[in-house]
Amino acid sequence: MTGIPFEDAAHLYQETGIQIEHFHVNKSSSDFLYEVMEGYGGCVKFYEDFVLSFVCPLGITHINTKGNEVNANYYESKKLEKALFDFIVESLQRQLSFGIDPSVCFCIGSGENFNFLTRINEQYHFFDQIIALEHPRYITQYHGKDKDKYLKKYIELLNSINC
Repeated sequence: MTGIPFEDAAHLYQETGIQIEHFHVNKSSSDFLYEVMEGYGGCVKFYEDFVLSFVCPLGITHINTKGNEVNANYYESKKLEKALFDFIVESLQRQLSFGIDPSVCFCIGSGENFNFLTRINEQYHFFDQIIALEHPRYITQYHGKDKDKYLKKYIELLNSINC
């Protein structure tokens, strides 16, 4: 909705003053990543050192069995993944042309997203190393009692990179 990875309207407004009308959902993934950024040294320091982006920067939705429009991931359908492959490669090439350091890529999502990015990287050699991190939704939805452990993991890995 915001066009900014893992950003929600409430945090976007709080951090930048940009308001998105009629959209007030605050997502747990965004909350988790803001806690990571705070633990890293704040949003400014985080964004000075890292770029947060999507493997596939398109917002994809589908209609679920209840008739509601919901988020869909490019890797949930082999047909969609194949149709978007060239676009994703071009998007990654364009982003890296901005001068981003390709030595380490943290992949948020340790399952299909990581597997797809790894396959592309084996072919195109975008990054020297890809480190998978558990998705914030996975952490907050299924492992909420272990959230502090995951926060520590994220922050320690981010701090291990010499920016």
